[in-house]
Amino acid sequence: DQRDNGLPKLVEHAKGNGVHDLRIVSNEDINDPYSDVYEPNIACTGAVYSPSTGIIDSHSLLQSMLADAEEHGATLALNCRVEGGRSAGSNVILTVDQEEIVCDNVI
Repeated sequence: DQRDNGLPKLVEHAKGNGVHDLRIVSNEDINDPYSDVYEPNIACTGAVYSPSTGIIDSHSLLQSMLADAEEHGATLALNCRVEGGRSAGSNVILTVDQEEIVCDNVI
């Protein structure tokens, strides 16, 4: 039963955090192809529908963003000591671990 599974408490907690558009939905709602919460691959006793928030896997998101950046020529340099930098025309030259790196952009 939806009243006994903690979902109302979760919705109230979300309201306290400023999320006011949540609603509790039933398994019937989720399995109804005409419902706005239709998801045929879920079986449950109830769920919370949140049209304005979401949960992401931040690690996977950042890995994907890094892969996209690397495909466009970016290099991620971790645990490097930046000792200095200077402008060189439209580039920036960084001295990193006693080596110079020519960069188009530095973040």
